[in-house]
Amino acid sequence: MAGALVVHDPAKVLLDLALTLALGGDACSDLAVVRGEPAVFGKVASDPTASRVLARLAEDVTTVLPAINTARA
Repeated sequence: MAGALVVHDPAKVLLDLALTLALGGDACSDLAVVRGEPAVFGKVASDPTASRVLARLAEDVTTVLPAINTARA
């Protein structure tokens, strides 16, 4: 029997991607740097999960862009 599925909060996935960029990464696969420090960053999504989160957000641009603008305000 397979283990329980892990559900990642899309906001945490985006935060981890932002941290990856801040640490000098330039690709989703660079999440491995953040993932390699679980004591500091906690659980970090896999590369495919991060890619799926980005794809899902890109599908709903009309909702996502206003939310981003509200968060920036």
